[in-house]
Amino acid sequence: MALVPRVLEARGLDVTPGMIRRLRQTGDGETAAILELILEEEVRHVAIGTHWFHYCCAQQGLDPARTFLDLLAAHFSDGIHGPFNLPARYRAGFSPEEMEALS
Repeated sequence: MALVPRVLEARGLDVTPGMIRRLRQTGDGETAAILELILEEEVRHVAIGTHWFHYCCAQQGLDPARTFLDLLAAHFSDGIHGPFNLPARYRAGFSPEEMEALS
């Protein structure tokens, strides 16, 4: 509930803006526009995962930010690395505490 949407899918939030820039630089505005749409859809996907992760944490009396960071430490020993698309991650429900710990 935490790792797939908030790590794997969230990575798309980080890398897609660079892909869009490169496509525009090569003159492929059509594909760039498609990726912009996909990016917005991905924000919603990650936000839905965040919602349900927070719900599960609330059901168990767990702090979502602390639990997420603990899960990362347990399953991603090297952590996850930026650069991060902070505006998109915040729109998807990441907290400043989480992003500060990831940076």
